[in-house]
Amino acid sequence: FCIHNGGSDLDRLPTASTCMNLLKLPEFYDENLMRSKLLYAIECAAGFELS
Repeated sequence: FCIHNGGSDLDRLPTASTCMNLLKLPEFYDENLMRSKLLYAIECAAGFELS
């Protein structure tokens, strides 16, 4: 399991590459913002796409 820099755009949601066990997190500087974005991304369950 690895955490990767997901960029500096704080409007982005965290993403994951599950086949590589990779979590891509934007550079959140606020723990509460990171928590709310993570929970939103987990709870929405929009599915996946091939990149």
